[in-house]
Amino acid sequence: AMMYYRAKDSAKGYERSKELAEYYSENIDYFAAQNSTYITEMFQEIGDFMSHFDALTQGTSDNSFALATFNPEGYEALANKFREAVVENKNFSDLVQRDIYTVQQTRRPGAIPVDFYQYALPQYLPDADKDGVSDFTDRCPSQPGKVEKAGCP
Repeated sequence: AMMYYRAKDSAKGYERSKELAEYYSENIDYFAAQNSTYITEMFQEIGDFMSHFDALTQGTSDNSFALATFNPEGYEALANKFREAVVENKNFSDLVQRDIYTVQQTRRPGAIPVDFYQYALPQYLPDADKDGVSDFTDRCPSQPGKVEKAGCP
């Protein structure tokens, strides 16, 4: 899809990106319908599909390819599945915490995008000033602020 954009054929690039997003979206819906054991086993693969949406969004400069925008029902269902899984499955909870810790220590992307954690499991993200905006996205991490102001007063 990106090669069409690079060749300045945005119509073909958009169509191919849409086809890919639909395919990725079907996989997100499938994952969201599974039990917590399966979600734990497929943790990395779920993150890979989420990353594919991020790549489409960045490559096309079109936010309509963001997972939360392209498939809001699937995004919500997967978020709910993650919420259930951290309660039902200690291994999953540990996996999430290790992934977030790795992101925090390395400042590199984890298996699951931080913005998904911010939406689905904000209580697992570090928040030094306790304003509800994770330290990963807080523009004023040492002083409490407002969510709509990215954590600034």
